[in-house]
Amino acid sequence: MRALIALAIPVAASNLGLMLMGLVDLMAVGRLGPEAVSSVGLGVSISAWGLTIGIGMLGGLDFLASSAWGAGQPHRARTAFQLAWKGVWIFGLPAAGLIAVSGWLLEGVGIPSEVAVATRSFLVPISLSLLPAWVFQVSRQMLQARQQTRPVVGSLVLGNVVNVLGNLLWVVGVFGFPSYGIVASAWVTFGARVLMAAVTLFALYRLDPLVWKKQKTSPQERRSIRGELFRMGIPGGLQMGLEVGVFSLSTILATRLGIMEGAAHQIVLNLVSVTFMVPLGIGQAGAVLVGHAIGAGKRTL
Repeated sequence: MRALIALAIPVAASNLGLMLMGLVDLMAVGRLGPEAVSSVGLGVSISAWGLTIGIGMLGGLDFLASSAWGAGQPHRARTAFQLAWKGVWIFGLPAAGLIAVSGWLLEGVGIPSEVAVATRSFLVPISLSLLPAWVFQVSRQMLQARQQTRPVVGSLVLGNVVNVLGNLLWVVGVFGFPSYGIVASAWVTFGARVLMAAVTLFALYRLDPLVWKKQKTSPQERRSIRGELFRMGIPGGLQMGLEVGVFSLSTILATRLGIMEGAAHQIVLNLVSVTFMVPLGIGQAGAVLVGHAIGAGKRTL
């Protein structure tokens, strides 16, 4: 229990840090009016669908990396990371493109035209932030597999500071800075995610300089690791896609009712989502400890 709590606290704090960024964005665009809140909420819901499907597909790295370290086979953990890294770009680039172009379908599903136009301008930069978000996820999972959570928490602190300052300066427009509206909110999110990805990657490299080098794994073992990533990742991606897809659909339905309804729905949805982050962190910490135990051949403690 002590080991679980020690790992779950920083992991849950990291999840809360991610949600805090969304709340700050919402508070900033809330100063611009209900149309801005409704547009950002719709754009975030669409992009979050693609984001979470990818996170689910990359989730197999959690178990593979932690069990490999538990078994004293770091080369397997590094190989899994390298394969997941390639997957980020192979699947991330098309996913970002689909998110960016999805804004041109909004009027066809009954979204008010003024909200649809604003959402399109938001979707292009927010779709680009999908890639650094997935990079952050795979590097975070490798660090968590080694039970090294300080760099993850530190990256989220820095990301949130940048996010707050960016929203204040370029979305709200304090200290005489011009407000660039909801497009600035999306670019600030992109910048914060790039920073978080860079910090965790640097920390991972310092912890394990061999993580980028080609490992001495046979072609058969490499195929086996790739197969395990897909075997766990595909159902994980489908499960998270269906779960988040329900909320994305509810956002579209709420926005069809009107601008005020869409804005109110987004505010409530963000507040409720915060409560989910703590049990999610406990589950993620449990997955790491289970992976270590299975890798070490310890079915019971």
